[in-house]
Amino acid sequence: MRNGARAKIFKGASRLALFLLFQGTSFALNDTIHANGSLKDGSLVISKGGKFALGFFSPGRSSNRYLGIWYHNKPGQAPVWVANRNNPINGTSGVLSSDGYGNLSLYSSLDQELPVWSANVSREKFAEGPCLARLLDSGNLVLVQGIINRMIVWQSFNHPTHTLLPGMKLGLDKETGLNRFITSWRSPDDPGIGDFSFKLNPNGVPQLFLYRGTTPHWRSIPSAWRIHHELYEELFEINEREIRFSFHSRDPSIVMIPTMDNSGTMGAAMWDEVDGQWKEFYSVTHKKCDVYGYCGAYGKCEPSSPFLSECVCLPGNAFGGCVRKRSESSSFCAPGEGFVRVANVKAPDTSAAVWVDMGLNEVNCEQECRKNCSCCAYATTKIDGKGTGCLTWHGELMDTVSMPGLDLAIYVRVDARELAFFNLSTIRAATNNFSPDNKLGQGGFGSVYKGKFSSGVEVAVKRSPNNSRQGLEQFKSEVFLIAKLQHRNLVKLHGCCIEEQEQMLVYEYLPYNSLDSILFDQTGSPFLDWCKRFNIILGVARGILYLHQDSRCRIIHRDLKTSNILLDAELNPKISDFGMARVLEGDQVEGKTSRIGGTYGYMSPEYAYLGKFSVKSDVFSFGVMLLEIVTGMKINGFSQEDPALSLIGYVWELWKEERAVEVVDPSIEVSNGSNGVLRCIHIGLLCVEEDPSDQPDMQAVVVMLNSETIPLPAPKRPAFVYAKSRVEETAAEWSRNEITFSDTLGR
Repeated sequence: MRNGARAKIFKGASRLALFLLFQGTSFALNDTIHANGSLKDGSLVISKGGKFALGFFSPGRSSNRYLGIWYHNKPGQAPVWVANRNNPINGTSGVLSSDGYGNLSLYSSLDQELPVWSANVSREKFAEGPCLARLLDSGNLVLVQGIINRMIVWQSFNHPTHTLLPGMKLGLDKETGLNRFITSWRSPDDPGIGDFSFKLNPNGVPQLFLYRGTTPHWRSIPSAWRIHHELYEELFEINEREIRFSFHSRDPSIVMIPTMDNSGTMGAAMWDEVDGQWKEFYSVTHKKCDVYGYCGAYGKCEPSSPFLSECVCLPGNAFGGCVRKRSESSSFCAPGEGFVRVANVKAPDTSAAVWVDMGLNEVNCEQECRKNCSCCAYATTKIDGKGTGCLTWHGELMDTVSMPGLDLAIYVRVDARELAFFNLSTIRAATNNFSPDNKLGQGGFGSVYKGKFSSGVEVAVKRSPNNSRQGLEQFKSEVFLIAKLQHRNLVKLHGCCIEEQEQMLVYEYLPYNSLDSILFDQTGSPFLDWCKRFNIILGVARGILYLHQDSRCRIIHRDLKTSNILLDAELNPKISDFGMARVLEGDQVEGKTSRIGGTYGYMSPEYAYLGKFSVKSDVFSFGVMLLEIVTGMKINGFSQEDPALSLIGYVWELWKEERAVEVVDPSIEVSNGSNGVLRCIHIGLLCVEEDPSDQPDMQAVVVMLNSETIPLPAPKRPAFVYAKSRVEETAAEWSRNEITFSDTLGR
């Protein structure tokens, strides 16, 4: 929350506390105003326990007078209720008058005929006799009728202003049509009704909304999911008479009051008995993910830091605005449709959600949603005293927000084309219960096992560890991206498994190891002659070009390296590991992130230093891989006579001296193909130039690789010529927290 916003709610409250400096305050009445009685400016009505006072005040710098209620025994807090908020009194001649029936009216002076405010109770309410006005220790001003039954005919709690007191109700009274909600002040000096309101939306499953005018600005967690708070209890009640929300302190000695300021910030102040002052307890902040529908329909907002967030699409939706791939109004269910679990989220807006049954478990709830083809998502929740309830959505899924600490999950419908699902039992059988003998590789984001289904299809199963902080993000990125990508040089995703907290991706099985395991192995590298190496270079380039230009959306891989290039039986390359990939929307040409992920040595300088990524980030990584393939040397394991130079610097120095042929892997026969080899070195140096604007794009790279006649521009000085560069020093630190060490997939 911004410091300025805090000041408006809490520190600004001390300025509003100037109302305590009453001019001419002479005495206090007891807690009651009897029929035909009055309260003049300068006098107070004090509740029986001395907690609250009713009287006149001037807010902030204003000289206008208002009738309000405030904490009498706790100074420094603004009024919690204001009667004439839109009709101020000029001067100190105001008087609150009770007529013969006990009805309350506020006048600017004794000789005024028309009131500036009135309780406006109809005469029929006084059929049983007159009322008296009483200020309760709850802060509620009531008109009470009768000595024995004490029926309340009017109360200030039914007409809240900007503060929600314990026991006060928000929501709809179905019998009277009364809708109770709080509204902001216009300014710290003006308690008139402002632009913001805080209401209980009774439609579907009730939720609290913060509105700016009529536009939703923020939404609470739906009432179906109760959150336990140590200090207070939230109560949602739905019955034949009303739909309401209220809260109560678990400890009566604790005083906490939620208040909305004039900027629309909803917060709560708590009285600190030790320090004798009000302190901030919580606030509804203005981070991007707090804004209602920030990521649009079918999008999910994920806070990546206190000030940054990013949008991803829910399963079953295409990138580029999260367009739903099936119609919710569809009158038939397509074969093979299923549901993807989306965990740890604030459920989508439940205004149009439907309670199917209060006694359905998760399995039966899925069946109910599955047979209703318009049902796009479902969730279950425990209902006090009623078992488990089943909730279904039949419209747009709006305002879904990632909340890692919230134990709440929804299940989103997807079609068979979107993703194939495998049961955990099926995968256990295929991998012989994840036998060590079937293990293909191990990485920072899990293990990879070879599997074979009963149909004879061989697969590689990537199993993410349950305790991996970044594993969930890696998993979601790969599922949402690879499922939509179809290219011969990209690894194929058969499906996934999300069951019993397991998160597994099922890929095509590739018999050969990843490129790095052959390229940098003394026994394997001779197997890669120049023809095979060039085909790998060209295939990788075509795969990257597809991601940048020919796929449905522009995708930046951000973690291209030789260990993420897999080889099939014919040594065709397959780009894998899309956990760090990002999508550029529309005409967007670059993005920026505060979480720099990737692998040291392959990261471009603008990404490593500034977090900026674009298609040129992948071009740089490709250039590094190209030089590795030609030289047979690792970018991060390079060692030669001059330790100050990096692999890039070493190639650059020999290139300038026209000795580049000396860096070629000795296992390559270059006598007949030296021109092609040197041309690839030339292209590699163009890709790793320091200024990304000088680097070619992947379309130009593919053209240059396919033609030996197109002249190439002279390469300029590359980035990271020296081994001891700033990126090495910073990356060494990042590797403990942010650098991605990706899995090696199916062999």
